[in-house]
Amino acid sequence: MSEESEFTALLADYEEARDDERYFVALQGTALTLALTALSLLGALAVMRWRDQSADDPSAVPDVVIAGAPLIVLAILAYVQSAGAQAVIRSFYMRALEREIRSRLPESTRLDSYPELRVISMAELQATYAAMGTSATTRGSTYYRFMASWIFIAAWIAFGGMVIALSLSVSPSIHRWAFGCQRDVVCALRFVWGRG
Repeated sequence: MSEESEFTALLADYEEARDDERYFVALQGTALTLALTALSLLGALAVMRWRDQSADDPSAVPDVVIAGAPLIVLAILAYVQSAGAQAVIRSFYMRALEREIRSRLPESTRLDSYPELRVISMAELQATYAAMGTSATTRGSTYYRFMASWIFIAAWIAFGGMVIALSLSVSPSIHRWAFGCQRDVVCALRFVWGRG
């Protein structure tokens, strides 16, 4: 492969990675909106269920639907976690691509308006910005860690409260079914991970 075609391939790969990065930012906003909507629907479902305790009512929501409703939020969170892990890997790869592309450019390639800013350095700039004010021992400022912890705790309290309220309103047979499904999933995961 010639040096020119290698450079073209590097640029094409970098463009694809930047497109993936833009997609991830849109995915974060969409997933947050979906998770908040699902939490709102869980709250509405809990209120509806507690208002109408009669299971004989034909318009009542079936116990199976109530037992499975929290899985929607968990599925969204699992997907976002998976996409976040891919974004970390992509960021590392993009920084390596940027360094390789810059090494192949002439030394005189500079931005006229900011001569000290290197060309093709967006991923490195973002990683540096994210790491500003942090050290290897604290992994972030105290304020940031405090606020992130409270947001996480508040979300889990809201989600956990709704799940508990919903679980108290379903029949005991649904409890046995839900715990049986959970046990089967955990056993299957242990089997798969144990073999890998």
